[in-house]
Order: sequence, then structure tokens, then C-alpha cells
Amino acid sequence: QADYWVLQGFTVANSKKGIVLDGASNNILEDLEVHDIQQEGIHFRKNSADNILRKSYIHTTGLGDPGFGEGVYIGSAVSNWEDDKPDKSDRNQILNNRIGPNVAAEEIDIKEGSCCGIIKNNVFDGTGMSGENYADSWIDVKGEGYTIEDNEGNHSLLDGIQIHFVKKAEVGGCENKIIHDKCAGLGKGGKCVNDGSNVCEGSKKNVIEE
Repeated sequence: QADYWVLQGFTVANSKKGIVLDGASNNILEDLEVHDIQQEGIHFRKNSADNILRKSYIHTTGLGDPGFGEGVYIGSAVSNWEDDKPDKSDRNQILNNRIGPNVAAEEIDIKEGSCCGIIKNNVFDGTGMSGENYADSWIDVKGEGYTIEDNEGNHSLLDGIQIHFVKKAEVGGCENKIIHDKCAGLGKGGKCVNDGSNVCEGSKKNVIEE
């Protein structure tokens, strides 16, 4: 719950959650290692906006709760919104990180209600993905207005990047720009980018360039 801090050059290990930002904005997280975590590695939530996570290594998460073992988690699921209002953890940037192996859920989970972040130049290793709670891709996109660019991934249970619209939230899954991402080691029938939103029309359509 603090703004304008730089968290740099240390390790977080052997805890329930790694690093959690609650209503914390304009912070820089850099050169960190987060590992051996029971649930998610790094979580931006409760309207934590305009933060940067870069040049960090996140692995071995979800040891206690595989379905909640994301590497990086942005926002909150609609079931956890406070007063039924979206968690506007907006404009967060995830840059030049290594995420995986042994991240039990998605490497990055972008929740409905969040907007306009940048996910760029990250390397994902899905070795050890559990499949719990539908975790079968490196990135799960339920937010909108995100740019996901120049990332590389290997080893996935199914897809590289999945886009979803959450009907209960009535928001998200549209206006995302997903370009120049490289995928290897996908599951049988998997796609590098699988747009399952099915509701985005006109200018709200997702832009996908592989």
C-alpha cells in the first residue's frame, strides 16, 4: 500500500504468496527472484496501477495451491471485486522477465476489469504447469486494451496465449494487441494465440499478428 518505491535486487522464497501490491502504484520491481511459493508469485491488486516489473525471475509457485499458483497475477476475478466494482489495476508493465519453470498455474494471469498493460520481451517455460483450475496456457487474458508483444514461450499443456470474455463481469477480452510472440512446445491442437472472446466487434476486435 505504498507508491513510488523501487524494490530491487533481492529474493523472496518459502512463503504463502511472494509479493503483493494492494492499492500500490508507480512502483518499480526489478532484478528480483521469487520462488518456492505456496500460491502466486507476484500479485498486482486492489487498484494497483502504473507499476513496472522487469528483469526478474519467477519460478516454482503454487506448491500448496496449484490452481492459484500463477507467476504474475494482475487484477482480481469478478468474484473478488469489492462492492461489485472492477479492480482497476491498470497500465502495469511486465518487461524482460523469466517466468517458469514449475509455475503451477499460468505464467501471467490478466483478470477481467483491468486495462491497458504491457507484457513484452518475457520468456516463459511452462514445464511443471499443473492444469489445475483450467491453467493450460502461459498467458490468460481477460482484461482489455493490453499489448502483448515479443514474448517467447516453450512447453505448454495447450495454448500459448488465451483470450477470454467473462460473461459475469460484462467487460474485458477485447481491444488487445498481441503481436510477434513466439511459441514452441504447445499441447496437442494448441495455438500460439487462441482468441475465445467471441464478443468483440468492429474497433473492439483483438489484433493478432504472429
